[in-house]
Amino acid sequence: MTEQPTQNINRVEVATSGDEWVSRAAEILSRGGIVAFPTETVYGLAACPTVAGALDKLHAVKNRPSDKPYTVHLAHRRGMYEYVADPPWYAKVLARKGWPGPITLVVELTAAQDREARARFGHDYDKLFSDSAIGLRCPDHPAASKLLSAAGGPVVAPSANPSGEPPPTDADQVCRYFDSEQVDLVVDGGPTRFRGSSTVVRVDRSGFEVLREGVIGADAVAKMSRFNVLFVCTGNTCRSPMAEGLCQRILADELGVIPDELEGMGISVVSAGTMGMSGFPASPEAVEAMRGMGADISHHRSRPLVPELVNRADAVFAMTPDHVEFVSGLVPGARDRVELVEKDQGVSDPLGQPPAAYVACAQRLEDAIRDRLRELFR
Repeated sequence: MTEQPTQNINRVEVATSGDEWVSRAAEILSRGGIVAFPTETVYGLAACPTVAGALDKLHAVKNRPSDKPYTVHLAHRRGMYEYVADPPWYAKVLARKGWPGPITLVVELTAAQDREARARFGHDYDKLFSDSAIGLRCPDHPAASKLLSAAGGPVVAPSANPSGEPPPTDADQVCRYFDSEQVDLVVDGGPTRFRGSSTVVRVDRSGFEVLREGVIGADAVAKMSRFNVLFVCTGNTCRSPMAEGLCQRILADELGVIPDELEGMGISVVSAGTMGMSGFPASPEAVEAMRGMGADISHHRSRPLVPELVNRADAVFAMTPDHVEFVSGLVPGARDRVELVEKDQGVSDPLGQPPAAYVACAQRLEDAIRDRLRELFR
């Protein structure tokens, strides 16, 4: 491992040191030290807040008030659920679309979530949470991911500059700000990609607010907050309309709204058919099966599957492998977004069968959709 002392500070270049630096950086964090490291936006100062003395040292290095909260940095987006068991809908969507990446989420907790967090983290609660909220960020930089994965505990990381100075976008700037008494190691990953700060978004159960525009603009955040689901079958009169209605009902129940309010929250759930039929109602058996499961699809009218629907969708769920192939052929770039609604097997068409077959099909779809939604946001 090649270290370069610059301005009396220990520095390691990622490009020439392999991964040897990772274990050393993790060891420094484990004893309360501070490691400067690159992200895609600016360089940060990593510290483990649950290690005695680490936050005091970070406060002194940053020269900022001890009551100003720091953002917890995550190695992967699933890490959000380690701190907030059931995040607000917009936190789930923005994390899925924006992480890893230059967006910081300030997630506000409900009273119940706050009690759970206090019980779970005990005396460490105040080191991670502030005013019943927590700041979370999942950086998009390989060195950051390696460091955060190796740390073995929570890591907070403000920008690597004294308060009042511009955030650094390369290791040289970090070394001009600090010496080895303040920062134990500088991980030099070269200039940052965006050379600007992350966008900070406050999220709660009622919505979101951009607190600070960074490299992602407010309009882009609004676009990211939308979520579009597309279900595909053949004629769009049985399976996919039932899936559409069930998905709307499941999401509405989870969010405490009625299905008609989903669109206003930026949630679109639609269905279409590969056969190209247009304007046909859902089959009477499908309508009746859905009525028994708390979903109304009586106003459904079939629509043909067109590229625009696929391109707009964040997730495409097909009934059979043939439907998967159809979607992939229609829009080749969608191959990584289309999959079977029921994992590893197709859902056969109940057309022409007794009403009980439609009910059985709907029950399978309900279980499959719940599983798929859980996977999407975990």
